[in-house]
Amino acid sequence: MADFFFFSVLAQGILIGFLCAYVAGQKNRGRGNWFILGFLFSVLALIALAAIPSLPPLSTKGPWPAPQVHAGKSTFLGVCDLASDEYKIWLTDHYGITKNDALNGIVCDKRIFPTIDSALAHAHSLYASELAVLKSKEPPTTGIDGAVFWLRSNGFVADSLGEEKWMVASRAKRVIVYPSSNAELIRFAQERSGRSFGLGDA
Repeated sequence: MADFFFFSVLAQGILIGFLCAYVAGQKNRGRGNWFILGFLFSVLALIALAAIPSLPPLSTKGPWPAPQVHAGKSTFLGVCDLASDEYKIWLTDHYGITKNDALNGIVCDKRIFPTIDSALAHAHSLYASELAVLKSKEPPTTGIDGAVFWLRSNGFVADSLGEEKWMVASRAKRVIVYPSSNAELIRFAQERSGRSFGLGDA
């Protein structure tokens, strides 16, 4: 009887752990941590997970072609694809991606990410912006590219959510806004910068 009780509790813990891990993945949170919490605290962990908000996803669009300008240590000489181990290692070195045990996360660009994949996706989007600037040889000053460049150069995080949707966060104040289109992001940047980026490319 004692064995049956032990194995039923163990099976329940594993089942709820996997359920928590799945829900955490849907909310862009660390699956491993929530599996452990679900295993240890059962339904309480699931309730807590249901109560917390989802984190915004990061853009993982690509691959981008290898840059043809300024070849050297600051550029990756290959296909910029997150499926490539070589590219992931280069991103890790280039952006100083590190694991922070005290904060239980991965640090990239002075931000904490729950998983290495989300940190690499962020570095991937940063590098895509760098490539755009390198290829144009001059920073963009108009349209969506100019607005995103200005925001990223002035203390904001601007990540594409796909389909002309953007997440913008202030690094200093931790304020997050969700402009729903290129035009709204441009207006947001114009309000903050006091300059016009135009709406031609929005």
